Amino acid sequence: MIDKWKLALREFLKKYEDDDDVVGAILCGSYATNTQNEYSSIDVYLVLKEDANYSLRGNTDSNSYLIEYFMNTKEGILECMEKEFNYNKQSTANMFSYGKIIYDLDGSVKELQDKAVEYIDKPFNEITGNKLDKNDYHLWHYLHELKVCLKENNPQFNLIYYKLLNDVYDVYAEYQGLPKLPKTKIYKILTDEEYRRKLHIFKLADDDFIKLYIRCFELDKPNTMYKNIEMLINYYYEKRGGFNIRTFELRN
Repeated sequence: MIDKWKLALREFLKKYEDDDDVVGAILCGSYATNTQNEYSSIDVYLVLKEDANYSLRGNTDSNSYLIEYFMNTKEGILECMEKEFNYNKQSTANMFSYGKIIYDLDGSVKELQDKAVEYIDKPFNEITGNKLDKNDYHLWHYLHELKVCLKENNPQFNLIYYKLLNDVYDVYAEYQGLPKLPKTKIYKILTDEEYRRKLHIFKLADDDFIKLYIRCFELDKPNTMYKNIEMLINYYYEKRGGFNIRTFELRN
């Protein structure tokens, strides 16, 4: 018996059977990795022929399942992978590398999948100089504001805390030449090896950083939360060779 979600996907794809612009389709997201839950959408990428002059992203209902669909040409998708790569991101490359090809009329989908694997293996461009200095200051500034909130018992403490927790992984990833991780899934990615393998995420921060980072998810008294994230940021500064705000300069 065919799964209900597969019937819903089949029903959605019927709309494009006679669409000459569509040359291929690939299943992405949680249904491709068998990690879906009752809230998951069915994610599908439709590849358009090269002379199609549009791209599209949308959502629709199919047999009571939410379908999230993307439509773009091969060149448009490759351009998206390159742009993401330049920002230490791999979301589109990940989607195509683990995706399940539904059909491929001209070989474009397989070509994109092969290219996606190349992007995942490709070293990121080195971040140096001014950008690193800006990152150093950014973390200091938010940690300083967090300390002020702690002293004043300011209700903005949690807002700044989680903004800082969001940013510090990205800053560390840029420094270490690692991919930035989707924040909606970062805890599970860092703590579940099988899950990240299914998502084709193979490069992570070092174990010591991850332990400190995961500790910051523990809800506790604000004073303890502050100490945890301070330790995490100081670990980054130690890797960088130290940071002193009283001697900091940013030269443009």
